[in-house]
Parts: sequence; structure tokens; C-alpha cells
Amino acid sequence: DDFLFVNSSGDRGIGFMRDVVMEFMKTPPIRSKMKIVILDECDGITNDGWSSLRNPIENAATNFNQTTRFICTANYVENIPEAIQSRFVNFHFSVPPREYVFHKMAEILECENVKYTSDSLLAIYDSRYPDIRGIINDLQKSSINGELVVSDQINLNTVIFTLVTDLIKAMVEENDHQINTISTSLHT
Repeated sequence: DDFLFVNSSGDRGIGFMRDVVMEFMKTPPIRSKMKIVILDECDGITNDGWSSLRNPIENAATNFNQTTRFICTANYVENIPEAIQSRFVNFHFSVPPREYVFHKMAEILECENVKYTSDSLLAIYDSRYPDIRGIINDLQKSSINGELVVSDQINLNTVIFTLVTDLIKAMVEENDHQINTISTSLHT
């Protein structure tokens, strides 16, 4: 009754904001002192959608006694209009450090009773970091019969990534010999 979760990647236009979010804001809280609206992936909300919310967020007639609070999540803050950003406190979550992610990977596998090696963790880490969701997905799909089995595809992705990085470096340095050597490796 006092909580509204909105997947803003799907429900993002003026009609949804007016018909669902603003109607939710107009009623007083029932079970607590405040109501919460979570706009998940709000960087996908249209400009018209944001325009329809800008005034009601601060308007006592729409936001009954200012009891509705908003929590917005986004990957691309620059897609949110400045007029909206100024109404929120912005918290930026950076990518966790390597050691933390590596430790968390091991912790997940230990909780799930999956045997692993440091090399297998490193292969998954190197193929996905900083995509933490991708790392966790790879841990799950690589856990077979209680053991972490790193597929050749992950190892191949790591090799290709390294070769492409080296190729770009050789191109910047205009090292034709290195470019030819790497290009040959990529073709095989």
C-alpha cells in the first residue's frame, strides 16, 4: 500500500507517470509515515514522463503532505534532466575493487558447495570484470555437478581480448610487424 516499484525501462512515459505514479502519490500512507516510489532504471524515462513528475514531486496537492519519497536507480545519470537531478541526492556507486570481487566470487561458490581453483576464478573474472552481474551468471552456468568448470569459450574470449588490445596498441605505435603478427593470430 505504501510502496510502488516501477520498472522504468518499460513503464516510462507520461501516461504511466500520470495514471499510476501520480495517483499513488495523492493518497496518504496507510501503514507507515511515508510512501516510497522506486523508479528503477529511471534513465529510460522519457522527457515527457519526467516533465509530468517534476512539479508533483514537490507539490503538496499531489504529494500529500510531502509523504511520498522517491528512490531512483540509473546507469546513465546524464540521461536524467538536470531539473530532476536537482531534486535528488545523488549517490554514485563505483565498481568494486578486484580483491573484493575475487573474494565475493569465492564466497558465493563456497556457500553453494562448489569446488573451484584460483585459475578458474581468474578466467571468469578476467573475461567479465567490471560486469559483476555477468561474473555471477558465469559462475552459475559454469558450476556443473558441484565443480566450477571454466569453458574454453571464456578462455578464448580472454585470448581474443588480449590480442585485440595488443593490436590497437600496435596500430597506435604504427608497428606494422606487430600488426601483421597479431592479425595473423586473430585469423587462426
